Amino acid sequence: MLATGRGAAVAAALGLPLVLGGPVLDRPELADVLAGYRRDFRPHRGSRPHVTVSLDVLVADTDADARELALPEVWAMARSRRTGVFDVLEPIDRIRGTRWDDLDARRVEQGLAAATAGRPATVRRRLERLAERTGADELLASGATYDRAALAASDAALAALLR
Repeated sequence: MLATGRGAAVAAALGLPLVLGGPVLDRPELADVLAGYRRDFRPHRGSRPHVTVSLDVLVADTDADARELALPEVWAMARSRRTGVFDVLEPIDRIRGTRWDDLDARRVEQGLAAATAGRPATVRRRLERLAERTGADELLASGATYDRAALAASDAALAALLR
């Protein structure tokens, strides 16, 4: 069950696994949400509390390059909050060439700040801190960017990082 709204409480009551992702990972009440889930968990058919942390991960040679790889999806998300449509990912040059108003700029900056994007050492530190902070049983990493070759390289770097 996705941990939005009352999702953690419902998952605990029904003995279901919990999936955390997005903005909830940076909320101050995260520890309380997880403690409540584990405390109130009612097993169903032998189930145990199980927490999966889902996040986008992009790896590149530098932190700045990885942030740029994250930009197309962050931009699409920022725009979708204005338009209601999550549009196709655009090339970084096109996004950078677009005039952003203050709201879009703020949303993009918040999205990039929250992204797990960086060089291998940066990403490793972020994943280790997240696993420690959440006590996650599982990390579910995905990533998206306009440049498919860069995405394949990012995936390969993430795989090498986790070996």
